[in-house]
Amino acid sequence: MVEFVRVMGIFVILGMIQDLVSYGPRLSFFFFISKVDFKRHLFLTLNGHPLTTSRHKSELVLVENQFEKKSQDSRQERDTYVVALIPAWNEERDISKTIKSILAQTRKPDKVVVIPNNTTDMTAEVSRQAGAEVITMPGYNPDKKAGALNYGLDQLAAELNEHEAVAVLVMDADTVVSKDFIEIASEVLFSDKKVGGVGSIFTGRPSQSFIGTMQQMEYGRYGYHVRKRPEAFVLSGTASLFSWDAFKAVKSARLTGELGGGKSYYDTTSLTEDNEITFAILKLGYFCPTCNVESVTDVMEDVTSLYKQRRRWYVGALQNIRAYGREMPVWMRYTYWRQQLGLSLSLLIMPMMAIGFYAWALTGFSERTTPAVILDLLLTPLYIGVKVYTVRHLGRRAIFIAALFVPEILYANLLVIIFALSLITFFRGKDDGGWVHT
Repeated sequence: MVEFVRVMGIFVILGMIQDLVSYGPRLSFFFFISKVDFKRHLFLTLNGHPLTTSRHKSELVLVENQFEKKSQDSRQERDTYVVALIPAWNEERDISKTIKSILAQTRKPDKVVVIPNNTTDMTAEVSRQAGAEVITMPGYNPDKKAGALNYGLDQLAAELNEHEAVAVLVMDADTVVSKDFIEIASEVLFSDKKVGGVGSIFTGRPSQSFIGTMQQMEYGRYGYHVRKRPEAFVLSGTASLFSWDAFKAVKSARLTGELGGGKSYYDTTSLTEDNEITFAILKLGYFCPTCNVESVTDVMEDVTSLYKQRRRWYVGALQNIRAYGREMPVWMRYTYWRQQLGLSLSLLIMPMMAIGFYAWALTGFSERTTPAVILDLLLTPLYIGVKVYTVRHLGRRAIFIAALFVPEILYANLLVIIFALSLITFFRGKDDGGWVHT
């Protein structure tokens, strides 16, 4: 038993150290776009900032000061035009909140458009009453969200082409955004022609269910890590601001065969259309920075809904990586395969971490005094303290759950199980149900 505890203790240590290190100063390698040759070059970074000379920094796209606001005068130098595009399927309950959050922006959009599709409720009527323009798709839309976005962009194309600098805010109908979202995101988007889209940092709505609260905590910590990244892994479908020029470049590349995924802006065959459009924009040479703009979105309230959501995310991401294959530039392979490697390592570490704590609890004190378990005892209070500290802004319920520690271990292992099942689905070559509304 002592040997078993010693081995399991090593996994506990690895899991805690891996997590603790992620909250400290982060050294990593990243490929930035050069303004000189418009190619990606590798730099060592500290918390997303390259460790290089000032001269080299000035030659890179959006490295330093990317979140600084320009003066009101400089914002008016160009004819900027911002459209909010919201695809909606039976969203009469939440759509008015979404529209109101857009109309309350410090930089108001020039137009808010809702695209009801396959809708059987009052989504269109509620949207009009809230102040949005409605473009209803005729007939049945087999392509779900991607199809609605493609239809809306085609309907607006002539109007958007009349303006010099155009941004399209694509967001879910169950999401609200911070009041300065458009102002800050558009500053970043319009600061350089190589910026194709700006991703938001999404958080979860308050929930009284255990599963919902765990997602709030997960998203809250995700935001902490995203702020250290110079570029988004994915331009989240919850709320992201896109360059109209980048959208047009994607459609043109699909039509000529340079990109797969159909003949329009969004790939209608992808389970994760937001992930795929990010791949497409990046492959065409654009930069997709993160900035301090936030959105609040729904959380899944039960295990079944969570499973469907995460299965779609995991399988969709793997399918997108496979679809781009060798056509993916080296720097993209480095970025996205490293992400998948991290998820795969969690398949090993998280279950062993859970078993390790279970074994530690069952053994007697004399059997717990192995060096590995002693180190566990020293690291555990620090680990729990960091976990509590990083969700303090979410309220007492989140703090209490983090302090208990065990619920988070159970939730983390639930996600590992879903990822494992998603891997099986992917390697079997089936999408296991296709796109689902989550």
